[in-house]
Amino acid sequence: MDWNQIMDVKIRSYQYHSKMSQLIQSFINQKRNSGYPYNSSAQILSCFDKMLVDNFPEATTITPEIINAWVNYKPNEHQNSLLRRISPIRQLSKYISGLGIDCFVVPGHIPQKQIKYEAHIYTKEELREIVDVCIEKNIYILADEIYERICYNDEFISIASLGDDVKDITITVNGFAKSAAMTGLRLGYTASNKEIAKGMSAIQGHLVSHPSLTAQYIGYGALKYCKDDIDNMVETYKHRRDLVTTKLDAMKYVNYVYPNGAFYVFIDLSQVAKKYKYNESFSVEFCDEFLSKYNVAIVPGQAFGIDEYVRISYACSEEEFIEGLNRLEKFILEIMDTNN
Repeated sequence: MDWNQIMDVKIRSYQYHSKMSQLIQSFINQKRNSGYPYNSSAQILSCFDKMLVDNFPEATTITPEIINAWVNYKPNEHQNSLLRRISPIRQLSKYISGLGIDCFVVPGHIPQKQIKYEAHIYTKEELREIVDVCIEKNIYILADEIYERICYNDEFISIASLGDDVKDITITVNGFAKSAAMTGLRLGYTASNKEIAKGMSAIQGHLVSHPSLTAQYIGYGALKYCKDDIDNMVETYKHRRDLVTTKLDAMKYVNYVYPNGAFYVFIDLSQVAKKYKYNESFSVEFCDEFLSKYNVAIVPGQAFGIDEYVRISYACSEEEFIEGLNRLEKFILEIMDTNN
């Protein structure tokens, strides 16, 4: 088999049906004649072609309106995924323009998408819908329930509790670092059917040693005897949550995601980001400067895919997080006043 036959095997064919189909196909042919299989980009262009058929059936070239629709084609998409979808369209637009056809050339820089994130605790009905799909598609569920006790609203629902069929496909992961505040123990556990548990044990036995006997007894004591202590701690967290959100309500230029569990608040600084001068990541550079100037450490939202947010924790004394918020307020006002 010669090289051309090997390439024929690897190349995937897609059908294009819009009024730009010939341009798209000739562009792909040019790429493949240069030695590129161009499979993933051809697939993206087939989706682009379908969008044209559905929304711009008369379009014969690329316009700003078409690009705007393509950017917003997947509203909750991560920025990295958007950039992967845009790249072949940018190449196509340059190709069309090079043919002498009037065409909007997609710019190299695409602004960050504005995605609204909402904190949410699944209801029993929503969990049941997820479970039904997993059972139908034979998908195992890995349920991280480390925050199960720190829930401020209704009682927490473990997904494995919804039935024996669900329990059989669920691997529940939990530990003591959050609800029992035992971060130093590095102790956790899983619950699953016997077959899965046996397989995990076989793998783990060759990777790590067992937790110390002391840590195991402490964890056992937390599970068996500390319910009232944990409940009291959760009430304390709830009180701190109320203090933090009251303070944030009084601050200018900020918004936040109201927490119904855990001990964090995601603060929306999108108004500040418009005034703040940064190079690549607003949240990383904002947090670095805040730490340098005001000696307060907060977590950049970029780590969670929301670069105009920062995350703070109230798992510390009231005096500490209120002072931290006071310093955050001063830093924000300093930025906004300087750039007005």
